[in-house]
Amino acid sequence: MRNRSWIGCVALVAMVAGCDNKGSDLPTTPPLAAQAPGDLLDHLKYLVGSGDVKHLVLITPVTEDVVYPSSSWFHKNCTNLGIDLTPEEVKMLGLEPFKDRLNNLPAAPEPGYGIEQARAAFNAGVFRLMKGFSKQAWANMVVSEVKPNPANGRVTDVFIAYKGNQVMSLNCVKKADNTWGISNLNYLVWPPEAKARPGKK
Repeated sequence: MRNRSWIGCVALVAMVAGCDNKGSDLPTTPPLAAQAPGDLLDHLKYLVGSGDVKHLVLITPVTEDVVYPSSSWFHKNCTNLGIDLTPEEVKMLGLEPFKDRLNNLPAAPEPGYGIEQARAAFNAGVFRLMKGFSKQAWANMVVSEVKPNPANGRVTDVFIAYKGNQVMSLNCVKKADNTWGISNLNYLVWPPEAKARPGKK
């Protein structure tokens, strides 16, 4: 289900011709549940602007096949990128019981790490990855392309562009209530808010 494209290994792709989405200020009102995959960008923008982490439950799946492997991947990816959570964010996201293992989470259930912990870690991973770009950058991001995932018919890929270049992809799945959620998020460029580029101190 997940596309593990690594930072720097994916070429930037030009925005789709004729795309007329325009950047805007970050929304201050929580969007309604996503009725289409492309709607999820507005949810991410709202989260970045508001810090309302309770909103994450509206756009994240809850099934084991998604939350365990993706939460593990999210936090390992963030560790490699140097994107951290503050102690306040760790507490706010409900991660304190397992904060010491956050960067090395299992990709499957194990004693002491059940589905509720995995869901909290998944939501926190989305929040953590979003910190790779500034609020100003997020305000000017647009959906550039939406297409079926070639490897999984359940997944729709949404490509997000900034200043004319695709910078990230979302793997999106339909939830049990027929609204859309994010199953994975991949950067297609090195995020500017990361601590350091590979090979640099």
